[in-house]
Amino acid sequence: MSIEGAYDSLSAMERRVAKYILENPQEVMGISVQRLAQTVKVSEATIIRLSRSLKCEGFKELKMRIGQIWSCQRIQRMNTGSSKLVNPPPS
Repeated sequence: MSIEGAYDSLSAMERRVAKYILENPQEVMGISVQRLAQTVKVSEATIIRLSRSLKCEGFKELKMRIGQIWSCQRIQRMNTGSSKLVNPPPS
């Protein structure tokens, strides 16, 4: 399940994490769940719940999926100059 597809069903805290992931995919791929939690100001459990809401077993699997999507969209980003995976949903 994509972040965009699940966005409306996420809790407010999960949406905060999802938005950060969409805006900073490359950074998220290289940080721990603890660091992401500190950065976004949510609990580690919120990030794990988000991962499971997106049909991932945990944060590690979510990061792998982000990496796959990021790699596939590299050409699009180069053409548009954007570093985002997609345009994040409105706040």
